[in-house]
Amino acid sequence: MKELTSEQELILENNMVWLNGNDFQGNKWLNKLLTFKTNAIIESRITEHLAVLVGSARPHLVRRIDDYKKYDSYFFSDKYSDTWSYYLRKLILNRIFVEIGDISNKIIVEESSGVGVSDILAKCLPNFKMIMLVRRPIDTIQDIIMNVPDGRLQSENDRKLFIKIQIEWWNKLIKNFIDTSKEYSSNQFLLIKYEELRDNPNNILKNIFKFLEIEIDSKILNDLILKTPLVRKNFEDDKKSQDIIKQNFKNELSQEEKDFMDKETKTNLTELGYLIN
Repeated sequence: MKELTSEQELILENNMVWLNGNDFQGNKWLNKLLTFKTNAIIESRITEHLAVLVGSARPHLVRRIDDYKKYDSYFFSDKYSDTWSYYLRKLILNRIFVEIGDISNKIIVEESSGVGVSDILAKCLPNFKMIMLVRRPIDTIQDIIMNVPDGRLQSENDRKLFIKIQIEWWNKLIKNFIDTSKEYSSNQFLLIKYEELRDNPNNILKNIFKFLEIEIDSKILNDLILKTPLVRKNFEDDKKSQDIIKQNFKNELSQEEKDFMDKETKTNLTELGYLIN
């Protein structure tokens, strides 16, 4: 198999756009909206291979790479970071090229696992771009809880632990992105609020295509939006009996739980420009 040359790798790296976020369905929708003059790869677990979050028997979630990086024997240790990041870059670029077969167009890598690895990717791929699609965590967690299979999260302790983990995960994801973006050029990192994309897709998409350095005609943009509606699988749409749907209503977040989430995410929400009641 022929390996990309250094020049080809640089071209591909400059055309790579990582799409991450905390809302799986929102990411899929945005990826479909960005199909003009782009190629796409959907790999929902790629960053988990780099830094899965572990948290059993621990007071807080931690990335495995952070847990072991101080040990020289660990493959991704700090001591050998220059070496593994160099070859990780080559692996990512050549693996993507084998699937896409093109280096001339922007490549959207849709990655929705939501593990915060902006820092690792930026170290390996200093010329890439990243889009982070952020949704207010209260709404994301509400969606998840409303669709939890019957019988799960029934105990108060299970529910509290689930919400705590989801909030901690969201905070780590967003802080990782914010901290990393401050170290690089503003034309490499773009944060998009899901709520603004949902309510005003035309203007937000214009800004995204500008960020991608892709010229797009207004008519083509409008056609893309019309052909790609946001479809969310909500509990109201489920073809279940009314009895089961009513049971799911007890999974609605309480005001106390919502207040807890706002309190725990206030710092990051404020930095993102969200208003806290």
